[in-house]
Amino acid sequence: MDTVTFGVNENTKPIEWIVLEKQREKALLLSKRISIRHSFNYKNDKVTWENSTIREYLNIEYINIIFNKEEQTLILTTDVLNDNNAKFGSTGGNNMKDKIFLLSINELNKYFNSDNQRATSYIRDGGIPWLLRTPGANRTVGKSGDVSIVDEYGRLDEYGLAVDDDYGVRPALWIKY
Repeated sequence: MDTVTFGVNENTKPIEWIVLEKQREKALLLSKRISIRHSFNYKNDKVTWENSTIREYLNIEYINIIFNKEEQTLILTTDVLNDNNAKFGSTGGNNMKDKIFLLSINELNKYFNSDNQRATSYIRDGGIPWLLRTPGANRTVGKSGDVSIVDEYGRLDEYGLAVDDDYGVRPALWIKY
């Protein structure tokens, strides 16, 4: 997969992105490494991408910290489809329009053919799971919410982990090129 640099991290070093797809004059990028650590949601409730605190953070704060004004004009607003968790039947919620988002299970499976491809970031990033936007099993007891993740070995965990714990975040976005 091709890589590009776009934006800078907190140490003002360029961020590397994997080019997942190219269409005409736009490209889908995924951060090559875990960009930040963050919870899917601050409170352990059953939430979807639509009302998660990570969605708000990525599209309000992160975008302004990482990208300068010129770079922000290249980031496209994207129709984010929030599929249900097919294995557990957990609802994905409403589709949204966002500039920055997390991959879904369907997108993960579309762009990565193996656990090894997904695990590459773990070797360099300390072996922490990274978040997807697809809900996990969402246990029926209490208000516990789960979110699907990719574990330290690159395996998809559809059952997921608690939404209020910190995990790795690999943002995705479409840009004009």
